[in-house]
Parts: sequence; C-alpha cells; structure tokens
Amino acid sequence: MKKYLRELVLLVFVIIPFIYLAFIWGSLPERVPTHFGNDDADGWSNKMDLLYITIGVVAGTYVLFLILPIGVPKEKMALWSNKYYVVRFVISLFFSTLMILCLYLSFTYKN
Repeated sequence: MKKYLRELVLLVFVIIPFIYLAFIWGSLPERVPTHFGNDDADGWSNKMDLLYITIGVVAGTYVLFLILPIGVPKEKMALWSNKYYVVRFVISLFFSTLMILCLYLSFTYKN
C-alpha cells in the first residue's frame, strides 16, 4: 500500500502543471514567450508548444525515472528503493515547480 501511495504522490506532481495549463489555456495568446533573457522575452512559440514542453519535461521525467530501474536486479533495487524514491520525489517536485513557473510567466507576460 505504501508503494502505491508514494507513486500517487509523484503522479500528483506530474498532473498539477497540466491542470494549471488547462486552467489558463483559454486566456493564453496564440504566440507566447518560451525563453527569457536579460529580463525580457527573447524566444517565442505558439501555445501548443507549451503543451509539448510540459509533456516532455514533466511527464517525460516521470516516465524516465519509472523505467530506469527495470534492468537493476531486485536485490540491489530493494537496498536503494527509498533513496531512489527520494531522488524521484525531489526531481519531480523541481520540474513540476519549474513548469508551473514557466507557464505562469508565459501567461502573465505583457509586451
């Protein structure tokens, strides 16, 4: 049960940026800033790219860390499972927070 609860926590971190993106989607302009430098936007994309970037960064990281231990022997994975979960947790939290910040900046940026 603990294993499923821990995985559910990670999935929540994965889903939150998508919920936020769905919430702001209708208010996003067609052309949104996707790169910022020198306190100003210097890279632009269409708003569908925000969806692709979110999928790639957040869901891609989750899936990568989900399949990484497949080739590891079960005895070794049992020794490292708690530490591996902490690494997955921290990285998932980091990338989810980063994507929410990027989406927020794209949503609130004014030319």
